[in-house]
Amino acid sequence: HDRARPRDSGAKGVGVESLLDLIVGVMPSPADMPAAVGTKPRSEDQITRSCDPRGPFTAHVFKTVAEQHVGELSYFRVYSGSAGSGTEVLNATNDHSERMGTVYAMTGRERSEMESVSAGDIGAVVKLKSTHTNDTLCVKSDPIILRPIEFPKAVLSVAVKAKSSGDEDKVSAGLQKLHDEDPTFSVVFDSNLKQTIISGLGNLHLDVMV
Repeated sequence: HDRARPRDSGAKGVGVESLLDLIVGVMPSPADMPAAVGTKPRSEDQITRSCDPRGPFTAHVFKTVAEQHVGELSYFRVYSGSAGSGTEVLNATNDHSERMGTVYAMTGRERSEMESVSAGDIGAVVKLKSTHTNDTLCVKSDPIILRPIEFPKAVLSVAVKAKSSGDEDKVSAGLQKLHDEDPTFSVVFDSNLKQTIISGLGNLHLDVMV
């Protein structure tokens, strides 16, 4: 029988309906998910945040990317409330105040400005001064620290050195930026071995980082 070639699937809509049914079944709307659970800063008391755009602003930074000519781009998911450019928020993880810059919707590496983001949205913001992956952003009047992502531990470590003498500081700064982007990658200087040691999830992971 006549079978659609894979390259024609998108143009002819082959399998699209099944894919959409699968997405509905296994990727529920944030409004259908249980409330997010966190703790009060400096306490073990649990508090929750329902997916309500009228609730207190609560967001979790799940990824950091260093963009050339832009700076650090923090990706975050909003669990409650809403915020936009200029909003004063609290980084409850390290107790630092932050002012939200321009908020973007991301499509790959393409950015489009958004007036605001609210519960259920994923956005990105640049140049937060003291915010990193796994930090919680929230309103100062009702702080919460959301459960952090548990990243897998490194399984392989190797020593690295700069190709050219005098580039050690540049290499060190670059490796630190890579750690900020990917917490499963780490770098330390071993004072006993007098070597810089990088650690990651395997050979391929470390090859890509190098």
